[in-house]
Amino acid sequence: MRDYYSNIYWHFTGGPKVDWEFVSSPKDLWNQPTKSSQESFNILTSILSSKKLIGNSTEKVSSTESTEKFCCVCDIPLKYLDNHKRYYGDVAIGFRAKSIHPKFNPVLYIDIENAPLIFSDRKIDPDKTFNENSPAGEFLDYILGLDKESLGSLSSFIKNTKFSESDEESFYGEREWRCLGDFHFKEDDVEVIILPDRFKSDLENFLAENGLNLNWVTILSWELIYKL
Repeated sequence: MRDYYSNIYWHFTGGPKVDWEFVSSPKDLWNQPTKSSQESFNILTSILSSKKLIGNSTEKVSSTESTEKFCCVCDIPLKYLDNHKRYYGDVAIGFRAKSIHPKFNPVLYIDIENAPLIFSDRKIDPDKTFNENSPAGEFLDYILGLDKESLGSLSSFIKNTKFSESDEESFYGEREWRCLGDFHFKEDDVEVIILPDRFKSDLENFLAENGLNLNWVTILSWELIYKL
């Protein structure tokens, strides 16, 4: 049975309120509180009402360049979601793969200091070095042989990270996918919603009161997942 990626793509609504410019690894989020369960639930209901993930996130690619605004999901299997919940809150909405694939692309995780080493078939100047302060455009031009006009939005799908055996030191385990701008979805694009058990009845009431036809959606609680 395949368990190294998920065909349900998760968006967590309780991410920490941080300046991502100063976040270089998951452990940098340890002392940053996630949004409260109530705030995360309120964001969930706003998403369901509008049928839209708002693309208002940006990240620094280097000291000189930032991504375009994006929204994101992750394809982490259910049994590993608890670790993601630690950093991004306890409310998540899961989308069907068929709705995600046409709009999102997976993030390319790169360690800028080491990435040029994988391009062994290119004539790389041994004296040419890159680090976290290198302009992303310069780095990409060099290893991919593209000019800046050709790069387009490619840099918005790059995430700088270290690679480590420890989940707390590398973002690679987040399996992030990004959509530039907003993601508009239909009701039947939603597969499952996960939230604390105490919010299940609130969600059911919200759906009924707002005429949202989500009868096929599975509503799970973390309390139930922990028993599986």
